[in-house]
Parts: sequence; structure tokens; C-alpha cells
Amino acid sequence: MSALEVLRIPARRDVKALGATLATVESGQRIRATFVSPRYGTFVVSGDAVASDSTKALTLAGRFIAQGVKPDRELRLLAAEP
Repeated sequence: MSALEVLRIPARRDVKALGATLATVESGQRIRATFVSPRYGTFVVSGDAVASDSTKALTLAGRFIAQGVKPDRELRLLAAEP
């Protein structure tokens, strides 16, 4: 797989699939998330998920992935890493 293959995303985001994946993510788990932002374009962040007890949010490298059980609007793909 070429380095640019990770930036290939579906035309529409699959909220159900994102929600199902989010339900399995635990704090400290290594994950990879693809975001599409009007400001920064398409980018991939990889690292450990962090769950906040105070805000009930899941973050990755300071970026919101989910608030409660709703995926962030800029989140397009989410996958666990080995």
C-alpha cells in the first residue's frame, strides 16, 4: 500500500459504522483516525485513545473523536491498530 492510500476516504461517512467502532474503543487503545477538515483537508492521526471522565469525550492527539456516543463531524474513518 502506498503512503497516499491512507488518505482515500469514502464519499459519504458511515455514521453507523463509526458508532459501532467507537463502542469498542477503550482508553489507552492504539487507533488510527482519518479526519476531513475544511481548514486542514484530509489527514490521518494515529496514537492512543484518551477518554475524559469530566467531559465524556474520546480524544486522539488532542482531537475530538466522539462526544458521548456521537462521532465528531470531521471524523471519517476509525480503525484499531495492532
